[in-house]
Amino acid sequence: ALFAELLTKNVLEKGLPFGTFLNVNIPDLPLKKIEGVRICRQGTELYSEYIDKRIDPRNRTYYWQGCDLQTSINDLGTDDAFLCRNYISITPIKCDMTDYSVLEELKGWEINKKDCK
Repeated sequence: ALFAELLTKNVLEKGLPFGTFLNVNIPDLPLKKIEGVRICRQGTELYSEYIDKRIDPRNRTYYWQGCDLQTSINDLGTDDAFLCRNYISITPIKCDMTDYSVLEELKGWEINKKDCK
């Protein structure tokens, strides 16, 4: 709670650019065991999906879809890697996920409402 108060005061004093927010991860440890604070980039989380064939208590077959998380903790400069090493991680985040490399190309497509039949 003390760190959150300190960070909030800094944000209020210094501000953030419009559309930016902070992703803050704090280890679930006593303050004295936290190694420090790291400003870093967001890690990439990958999921491997699977489908399990299972048997319920009435001996009927059913299928369970799930996934296993594969984090980027091997990439030492990421938020999840710092968190695993007992650091508070702070990452500035924007929500604009537009793929600008494709935007102009799509504008050239001939997609018209009148063609919907």
